[in-house]
Amino acid sequence: AGNEVELIHTPAADASADAQAIAARARGALVVAREGRSRLESLGRLGAAIQSTEAEVVGCVLNRI
Repeated sequence: AGNEVELIHTPAADASADAQAIAARARGALVVAREGRSRLESLGRLGAAIQSTEAEVVGCVLNRI
């Protein structure tokens, strides 16, 4: 019996509240940011919103570099 990881793809967090609800249910989130499009301030707010649901941000990926 080892650790299991499931990845659940959601719409962009700024386009839908589903991402936060799913992160809360999953107890964690991997945040994907797009170079040249995602703003640090927005990512900070997203991280705080995820953590406010008692979920954990387990990492961040910078996409399309």
